[in-house]
Amino acid sequence: MKTSQLAPSHFDESTLSDLRARLPDYLEAVGVELRKNGTRLVGRCPVHEDRSPSFAVFGTHHETCGCYPCGFTGDIFAASKWLGRSSTFPEAVQDVAALLGVLLSRPAHRTRYKANHGTETGTQANPGTVQAMRSR
Repeated sequence: MKTSQLAPSHFDESTLSDLRARLPDYLEAVGVELRKNGTRLVGRCPVHEDRSPSFAVFGTHHETCGCYPCGFTGDIFAASKWLGRSSTFPEAVQDVAALLGVLLSRPAHRTRYKANHGTETGTQANPGTVQAMRSR
């Protein structure tokens, strides 16, 4: 399975949570200048011309962003897709991680499978099983 086809469950949940918490860092890395305005961070929308800030980062931990004129609201991964940097969730995770310098790790169940079976996907057969099938 190609990395771009991985489902959300193929990423470690704690890594996804850590990435979501870095939304302001991500937005600044893609060129959105943010400034504090009360409990929110505001800036000019990167998608359309703004005379005054219409883009905001809000939420208890600044984990959500949105642009009022565009009608966009979403988390860091939705922002990656909205900005045209990715088209799928896995691509968005990879984009965010790469831009923030975060190494993506695989969930424990995939690592455990690889340790027990010599492969992550299970496509490589156990040599003993192959020998038993040939002797039938």
